[in-house]
Amino acid sequence: MAALSSKSKSLQPKVLAILRNIFCIAQENGLVAKSPVSVTLRAGGKKTQEKIALTPEESELLLSRIKNKRAKTFAMIALNTGMRRGEIIALRWKDIDFREKIIHVSSNALVKEGKTEVDAEVKTPAAIRNIPLPEALEKWLLQQKPLSHSQFVVAMENHQALTKSSFRSMWRLVERELPNKHLTAHILRHTYITRLFEAGLDIKEVQYLAGHSTVDMTLRVYTHYDRQSREKQTIEKVREAFRKEPA
Repeated sequence: MAALSSKSKSLQPKVLAILRNIFCIAQENGLVAKSPVSVTLRAGGKKTQEKIALTPEESELLLSRIKNKRAKTFAMIALNTGMRRGEIIALRWKDIDFREKIIHVSSNALVKEGKTEVDAEVKTPAAIRNIPLPEALEKWLLQQKPLSHSQFVVAMENHQALTKSSFRSMWRLVERELPNKHLTAHILRHTYITRLFEAGLDIKEVQYLAGHSTVDMTLRVYTHYDRQSREKQTIEKVREAFRKEPA
């Protein structure tokens, strides 16, 4: 638990519950005389920073500012498909059907410092999905494919899949372009899902495209989106109500 002190408040209670269950069962089976997990032990952790989607204007500005082609390719895929970081790193050119304009998501990368494990299992069976290839992304990828010497769409100079250090170096080229925004790969995924809701797709459609295993996960994003949308509408209504000159 001490080692997890820098982790989020959402993670620590789960770990603590598992520890308690493990040692409770061990005690019941006579493996330990007493559980070392004190009843007074409480989960701590840092509050998870709220995920705020980029606006369409911010997304466009970000992509226009990124000069590094590898970094731009990653950002464009994330913003236009909502794929997870590991899914993008594992994406091969053979997974993109330019004729049908579909991206087949069927693998995930376990990103490591030394060598990334590319053919790791997808997060859940629901992660296996076909995502429509938007026109802007299709055009960009068709420009990049003839220049690529790797089987991976986003690759290192040695044509291998990105490692942790190479991803960090690349990501710095992305986040520096919007210095006033909290920017992570998951924020770009969150932005894509938000655009789907704005476009009027229903919960089940969004769940499929996002690769969520349960509709509850999708609903959490929708609830967040709906709250922010209502807040903006309320602000505009108040401004409109007080816009008229007093009599």
